[in-house]
Amino acid sequence: MKEGRPCFFFHVDTIVIYWNELKRYILTAVDHATKIGYARMYKNISSRSAAEFPYRLRYLVNQPIENFQTDNGSEFALEFERATAKLGIHRYCSSVKTPKNNLDIERFNETLEYAWLYNFTLSLGPQELNPRLTEWLIEYNFNRPHQSLAYLTPVEYIEHEFAKNIPQSVTHGVTHVSQPSHPAKEGSMFRCKYQTGTHFARKKDK
Repeated sequence: MKEGRPCFFFHVDTIVIYWNELKRYILTAVDHATKIGYARMYKNISSRSAAEFPYRLRYLVNQPIENFQTDNGSEFALEFERATAKLGIHRYCSSVKTPKNNLDIERFNETLEYAWLYNFTLSLGPQELNPRLTEWLIEYNFNRPHQSLAYLTPVEYIEHEFAKNIPQSVTHGVTHVSQPSHPAKEGSMFRCKYQTGTHFARKKDK
């Protein structure tokens, strides 16, 4: 099921944080093949607020997402389900109390918590913290080598894998190379999407 194609299978989860009398939620997603990670903090969580998350992720990777795996949390019901259906994303629910089925997202969440979350006071709201979270995501995806990716960064891995599989056709002795569209085709554009994605607003359905 978990093929090695970018954007074929995303693990999606929610981190719940308690800080004094405050409660914060971070929706997270990581691509099984490339380890591209995304996250966004919310003050409150519901299927309505969670429904924007797939649109933001789709905007970021700039290509169709085929599958989501989530738990059975209420935030992943109703409007979230409608959003994934509209985007053509198949959703699978992980079994209860089976963390080994979600090792990718468990590792990503743990890294986010220890490398970013504990450096900030949660008295700040999502409006202030999400731009800072975006900066950490840029560091994670563009600069942090991953052992599981042969010590490449997620973006480097995507570029490396696509470079190996560029289709070629030879016509009259001339090699024509065509490269499919993919998230890291232009690294600067991808980086810009992370930065502007913090302020991205889904357009209302017509």
